[in-house]
Amino acid sequence: MRSRKVAQRVAVLAALPVLGLSLAGTASASSAGAENADYVVSNTNACVATEQIRVWSDGHDRMQLDPNRNDSTCWFGIWNNATSSWVYGPTQSGGLSGWYWDGPDTSLMVGVYSTATGHWNWGPSN
Repeated sequence: MRSRKVAQRVAVLAALPVLGLSLAGTASASSAGAENADYVVSNTNACVATEQIRVWSDGHDRMQLDPNRNDSTCWFGIWNNATSSWVYGPTQSGGLSGWYWDGPDTSLMVGVYSTATGHWNWGPSN
């Protein structure tokens, strides 16, 4: 588990220099199962999002990012741990991400970055 966290941190750090951001975030230690759930992910009072997970009629879940507090210091994204890549963002958009398939061999988590803290905070992996 620890090597997975280290790999996630390295992948995030490698993926974001394109944005000109320096990061020292930590990955979430928890995980979420295939169930309908909402998890609040905050970085500062100004940078808060909800990781929404819904099980669809096919039995697989989907994830959506809903930024509920967003100012010019915030970045939002959905990270795929299985492929070490972004499936959505990172973006400063305040809108919903839309639903992303999170079935077998996929492990998604919502990230919230703030330039005020200089790091990412993560929702649970699903």
